[in-house]
Amino acid sequence: MVVRGSQEWPSLIGQFPSHLGQRQVIVGDIEFVQTSCGYAVPEMKFVSRRETLTRWAEAKGDEGLVE
Repeated sequence: MVVRGSQEWPSLIGQFPSHLGQRQVIVGDIEFVQTSCGYAVPEMKFVSRRETLTRWAEAKGDEGLVE
């Protein structure tokens, strides 16, 4: 896990779209990936965006997020 303020943060966070409230980047070493035929995977639908993180981050402010 790479957190805001760490040495690796600037190089990693730039790889993602900016989002208010970003606090960490999870880094993993993938050894094996397998696809699924999808026969039993349920179909899901996007309903709406959640604004809870944005409201929380705005209330904290930049200094609060770093803290």
